[in-house]
Amino acid sequence: MACRGSYGKALRSDRGVRLYGPTAAKPRYRVVAHDGSQRSSRRLDTTLAQDAAHPTDPIWVEEKAWADEHFDNAVKFAKGVGHHDPSGHRARTVGDVIEERERHLSEAVARGERERRTFEKAESLHRLHIRPVLQTVPLLEWNGDHCRTVLRAKVGDARRTDLGAALRALVTVAHKQHWLPSDRDPMEDIVYWAQARVAGEAASTVPARYRPSTEQAKALAVAMGERCRTVQAYFAGRPKVPVVVDRDWGELICNVGSFSGLRAGERFALTVESVLGHRRPQQLHLFHTIEGSDTGEMRYKRLKGRQERFTVVTEDVWPALVARAETLLERFGSDQGPAALLFPAHDHVMRLVVLDKEEAERRGVPVGSLGWRDLDVWDRSEFTRSIFKKSAAAAGWPSHLTFNHLRHHFAGWFFPRSGNPPDIALVSMCLGHQSPQVTWNTYFRTTEAAISEAARGLRT
Repeated sequence: MACRGSYGKALRSDRGVRLYGPTAAKPRYRVVAHDGSQRSSRRLDTTLAQDAAHPTDPIWVEEKAWADEHFDNAVKFAKGVGHHDPSGHRARTVGDVIEERERHLSEAVARGERERRTFEKAESLHRLHIRPVLQTVPLLEWNGDHCRTVLRAKVGDARRTDLGAALRALVTVAHKQHWLPSDRDPMEDIVYWAQARVAGEAASTVPARYRPSTEQAKALAVAMGERCRTVQAYFAGRPKVPVVVDRDWGELICNVGSFSGLRAGERFALTVESVLGHRRPQQLHLFHTIEGSDTGEMRYKRLKGRQERFTVVTEDVWPALVARAETLLERFGSDQGPAALLFPAHDHVMRLVVLDKEEAERRGVPVGSLGWRDLDVWDRSEFTRSIFKKSAAAAGWPSHLTFNHLRHHFAGWFFPRSGNPPDIALVSMCLGHQSPQVTWNTYFRTTEAAISEAARGLRT
């Protein structure tokens, strides 16, 4: 059966599943299901003079065998055999799933779709915590007790959350490969979010100890504004080497964090376009975030989930944001102004520097065009040391709370104001979570102690 276009000719077809051979445009084997989902082998060298139907190169032989196996599994699944009778995978272990996920990640790194540190982090979690427990466990015997054993390791809450996410990713890989029936989920009913059990305390929301009050957030904003103005005056008044730095934003960035729910990297990445581009009051349009790269420098990247999104801002904060954006737009002009940072490290000047590939594509300009100087982008550790900690001390900010805990404040503050009744889906969208369930488990998970507390006040 032939299928024209970029796919070329279908080598095999059954039950709506097709196996396509490599072409010059797509030098991979592809197994495409009737719903449009597909799996691809590694990239092949199509310049080799060999018959694609009977390759002699060892790599081609290996990849063709992979494609045939996956095609057969997909057909079984389409017929209902793979779902109900997974006997063909009885020899597989969780270790095989780990190897498959690491292979997917390494290929994504080679294609530039993932960063090297993502692969290294996953490989480290597998090697140190997951392989010692699950390496030899038969896939069809994998259950929740095995996962709980991994999560009981003596690690911090952040590490345990990463372990839970890694286990969930392995389950997803096993389901996509049809190695594990879709009605079996070893991670079912296992909660691994650190915030859902902070310090073992029971509450209907994140305990107040881990969620700053509105008064604390406002006090921090005032202290941060004073700190930034003091630093700006100090640099400008140095007798030998006066330096112009832009610090007229300390109070504003704190208020944005308290009343918009942005992550720290998303706050630093806000531009004039985020405020003025959408032209709707009290709505911020988010395009990207700032994170560390493999080389240690801070770079612009797409948001988590690679989706643009909107969030709300209070009517008290919005006029200050608009005024700040209009000032920068006037300073840099209509060409460079929309891309100017609202909260730069210095009074930045646009230069021709290498942009992140995704960011260049988003703007529709070539890589290497119209970027920021490296020093214009805030290093979070430098911000924490020179501005946040000193401002927090001046404001009486609790020592166990960080700059990112302003996001926790927004979650608790915005939820009762999101509608009548409160709309958890709206809160989730503004926080940038994948689903309301993530928001609920992170910030609003109810526990037995909270139920008991509520029951004491109930009367007929």
